[in-house]
Amino acid sequence: TSGKKLLMFYFYADWCRPCKKFGPVLEKIAKENNDRVTVYKINSDKNSDLANIFQARGVPHVAYVKNKKILLSLTGLYPKDMYLKAIERFSSAPKK
Repeated sequence: TSGKKLLMFYFYADWCRPCKKFGPVLEKIAKENNDRVTVYKINSDKNSDLANIFQARGVPHVAYVKNKKILLSLTGLYPKDMYLKAIERFSSAPKK
């Protein structure tokens, strides 16, 4: 269990061009915010059951989860700032 920590589930596919663009951005987000969020990178083709649970109908798909509840889902590619604002909004840890 994650307790009160924010979890970020990132669904991608190897054939997905926007996913290839977002991958390095996500890694940077994860590294810079590792005290506030735990990021899970999930191949939706290899984990279709999990993708269905998160209703990931397209990729890239990011779901923010806290206390076993999905707080926000984003399908498609968004500016890095949007992901950071969601972390800031839902994370209980103060920003560095």
